[in-house]
Amino acid sequence: MADFSEQFKVYEYGRGLQKQKFILERVKDSQDREEADDGFIVFDLGDVIAKQRQWKELLPRVKPFYAVKCRPYSVILKMMAAMGISFDCASKAEIENVLRLGVDPSRIILSHTRKQSSTLEYAVAKHINLMIFDDENELRKIKQIHPSARLLLRFAIYDPTADFCPGLKFGCEQDDAISLLEVARMLNLNVIGVHFHIGTGNNTPAMYMDAITFSRKVFNVASELGFEFTTLDIGGGFPGYALSEGIFQEYAEAVNTSLNEHFPDDDIDIIAEPGQYYMQSAGTIVAGVIGKRVRNPGIKQGKEMRAVPTVHVDYFLNDSLYTSLRDVIYTPHKYHPVPLTMTKIPEGPPYPGVIYGNTCCGTDIIMQKCSLPELDEGDWVYFEDKGDYSHMVTNFNGFKRPFCYYALPDNCKNLLCLMENATSCKFSIPKDGFQLLRGLDHDE
Repeated sequence: MADFSEQFKVYEYGRGLQKQKFILERVKDSQDREEADDGFIVFDLGDVIAKQRQWKELLPRVKPFYAVKCRPYSVILKMMAAMGISFDCASKAEIENVLRLGVDPSRIILSHTRKQSSTLEYAVAKHINLMIFDDENELRKIKQIHPSARLLLRFAIYDPTADFCPGLKFGCEQDDAISLLEVARMLNLNVIGVHFHIGTGNNTPAMYMDAITFSRKVFNVASELGFEFTTLDIGGGFPGYALSEGIFQEYAEAVNTSLNEHFPDDDIDIIAEPGQYYMQSAGTIVAGVIGKRVRNPGIKQGKEMRAVPTVHVDYFLNDSLYTSLRDVIYTPHKYHPVPLTMTKIPEGPPYPGVIYGNTCCGTDIIMQKCSLPELDEGDWVYFEDKGDYSHMVTNFNGFKRPFCYYALPDNCKNLLCLMENATSCKFSIPKDGFQLLRGLDHDE
């Protein structure tokens, strides 16, 4: 299993403390670390708690299964478990990490539609029974290894404007859904419902209504085939912007309207697999300027320098596509660096330029086009709304995953204590604010 060694500090927001001030304090704190000029990430745990409160308020019928792949960090998983959230896992390793928290196997769904045989065997051993399929070959493999599994049929539907469209890779064609159910009936497998995923970063709440409408049709046909469907999984893709933007309400309204029309009975379990929803606005990536390059500063004519209309200033940061900024490849439109110096927000005219990562890879370009006031080496920039899928890292060139700070608003401390008492999970927030974690499963 990959080494996700994790260092973190937990801080408490004071009332009215601005994010920029908070980040500057963390920059100063970084001087106490061995690699003082490394980048870092700040996670606002209070934001995650607020998202859960909003979910329960706006989607009271829908039980969330947190997508572990979104942020598999130990603190995040512990927090989700303590809040009573279930888990969407795609591999044996993800299941192991969740079970080690004391989570009951009934709170795990094995969501990958193409499961290795060893993963299915592990699921049998650990009593992980809820899982997803989308083709006949997978059905026959499940029949052979885990015939008592409770299955959800995944059909393909997606928003083509979404940032990521899993429906291009996963899910049977809608016209094939019924024939797959017939195969499952022939194999005497227990299919209990359907699953779909509109796509991460989708822009069309109404597509959830279309998918739920089709799900109702599958439920009806399944009943005629002798199945007793009990579960509808509406997947993920819900926006994770800050609560103040009010975008999630549109999605909740679309889902509730369609559920009330097609699944009004409370005896149907409605579940979902949000990841981005919980984590996006909670995370802020902070990167330092480790170098700069000024291009076209002027044209020399004899002994004189003549200014040119446009000066380009390129920057090299202590982060990269290989550490915490990988999703810039897919969503460059969502990257908006905010400049920050150790003393104040920089002023002056913006200059066009390029932002490069810190590896030796020539294609490690964080932003092909940026416009920033001129910064100096030792200054910083931060990227908001980067708490979700930006972490998929490698150790290319030996660069480590950024240091993590976890900010805990003081008005949430009592809530966390209550959640700890209600579960077997412990947050282990040390009094001195620092702790070293090894792996995703235990504290040292």
